[in-house]
Amino acid sequence: MKRNRVKKLLAFAVVLFAGLSFAVSSYAQADKTQQKISLMVAAVQARDSGDLATSKKSLEELLKIAPKDKAVQQLLMDVNAAIEAQNKAVAEAKAKEAAAKAAEAKKVAEAKKAAEAKAAAEAKAAAEAKKVADEKAAIDQALAAAEHKQKLTVDKVYELIDESYALIDDEKLADAAQKISTADAKLAECDSATELVKNAKKEIKAVKAVLAKENAKAAAAKGDFASAKQYAQDYAEKSDNSSDSKRLADKIARDDENPYKNTLESVSPEYVERQKEVKNLIKRGKIQYLYGDYDGAAITFRSVGTLDSNNIESLAYLKLISEKLNKVGRKTVESTRASMLNDVNEAWRLPQVYSGTLATNEKGVVTSPVAAKLKEIVIPEANFQEVPLAKVVSTLSTLSVEYDKSTDGEKGVNMVLYGAEGSNAKNVSMVLRGATLGQILDFATRQVAYTYDIEDDVVVVRKGAENQPTLQTDTVSFPLSQATVTRMLGISGTKAEGEGGNDPFASNAAASADGGDKKDDMIKQFLTKAGVEFGPASGLVFDGTTIIVTNTPRNLDKIRNILQRYSEVKQVEVETKFIEVNQGNLDQLAFNYNMSRVRPDGKTESAH
Repeated sequence: MKRNRVKKLLAFAVVLFAGLSFAVSSYAQADKTQQKISLMVAAVQARDSGDLATSKKSLEELLKIAPKDKAVQQLLMDVNAAIEAQNKAVAEAKAKEAAAKAAEAKKVAEAKKAAEAKAAAEAKAAAEAKKVADEKAAIDQALAAAEHKQKLTVDKVYELIDESYALIDDEKLADAAQKISTADAKLAECDSATELVKNAKKEIKAVKAVLAKENAKAAAAKGDFASAKQYAQDYAEKSDNSSDSKRLADKIARDDENPYKNTLESVSPEYVERQKEVKNLIKRGKIQYLYGDYDGAAITFRSVGTLDSNNIESLAYLKLISEKLNKVGRKTVESTRASMLNDVNEAWRLPQVYSGTLATNEKGVVTSPVAAKLKEIVIPEANFQEVPLAKVVSTLSTLSVEYDKSTDGEKGVNMVLYGAEGSNAKNVSMVLRGATLGQILDFATRQVAYTYDIEDDVVVVRKGAENQPTLQTDTVSFPLSQATVTRMLGISGTKAEGEGGNDPFASNAAASADGGDKKDDMIKQFLTKAGVEFGPASGLVFDGTTIIVTNTPRNLDKIRNILQRYSEVKQVEVETKFIEVNQGNLDQLAFNYNMSRVRPDGKTESAH
């Protein structure tokens, strides 16, 4: 029957494709019709032979050629249904086979599991029995080992205690304390409940008591009664002998009330520290004096006076230095007098034609690159509102690099805040526009009572007043003419106004002896009012023609600028002529005159 069906389908396919071929013979080519017939025949044969996949593939190709062919579409649906039925039958068969295999495997697994469970139970029982035995043996062994280790530790502790007693006898109390601390740490590792450990702790407490007593005696001997009292209290807490601890405390209290038992370090440590610094300064001053650095020695010994105003040795050296400088001053006066007399002689030369130019001070002033940058770098805007000084310094250093227009060297200015106290300074608040870097730094440091200076091409910011001794200082000599001194101080000659004559050629010896120090102070006061700061490490000496100043480079620049301005004296030449005349010649130059007036009585009076 299947064969008849195949024949019918073939006949149907042939008739169908014959009709199709006839209908489209005018539009399709003969080979396309042949292809359709071949695909249909292949699809039907493959389906009948059971090769449904090949049949499906042929029908799909045929459907591409004739997509609207209903017969082809129906045949493809039949093939797909057959494929689905075939797959379902295969899947059911595989499922049944798998279920059978799973049931067999489960049966085998259950039998195996039962055997394994029995074996495991027997092995577990044996293992538990062995474990109990092993644990009992391990516990016994551990207890024995712990007991042995604890005994060794306690023995070591007793050795350390014996060593501590020996060190206490040798007055090596710090080493003894270290030994006791080590023994205490070792004993902490042991079981404190055992009698052996309890006895060792008692021994440690006893040696601590002895150490506290010896420390109290040593501290009292040094005059450190605060520590001695603390050690005595420690001894009272650790010692079983209360009467002995009380006697020790009473003795320390009595010694504390006795001034002869105290030391200067315990009551006035700052004075002792100052005396150490005084000793170093005196040593330095002696060396400076020995090698002829009288100016430096004078500054050093005056620094001693700021620490110890009653130091006789520094006062004696200052007197010797003054005598030395007075001798030099007299020689300077003689040379100055000769020079001034020579100037007088030169003044008698005939006057020259006035050229219309003014004499200026052409002395070159060496300015550091950093000082120049502080004046040249202009910051467009500096806006700080409650900003810490450390942040301000960091910001200005960064801005200096950005706005430095110089082409030589590195850009910007290095700045550093000196000392940890800078973090505790008051905050800075200001708004400046178009100001120089130096102006901004001036305003910022002045707000928080700080100052700055230039050291080794670095701007160093420090706290004011109390940190002045840490500033880097230099000593510079500034020659002064008598005219400059007169302009600055309003004095003439070598004495202040009201103290003596105005002889410019008088000896300076008397002035150095009587008014030298006064003139030093006057010049110093003048410079201070002009804005120059004189800290503890600074000084000024005037010998009549030169001032010798020790100060920071910044303040020295200020002094240099001030003196340069006061030394710039404008010179004016005046041409005069003198004639000699006799008294008679003067009469010839006179003239006659007549005067008259009317008296109240009507009479006339004449005069000529």
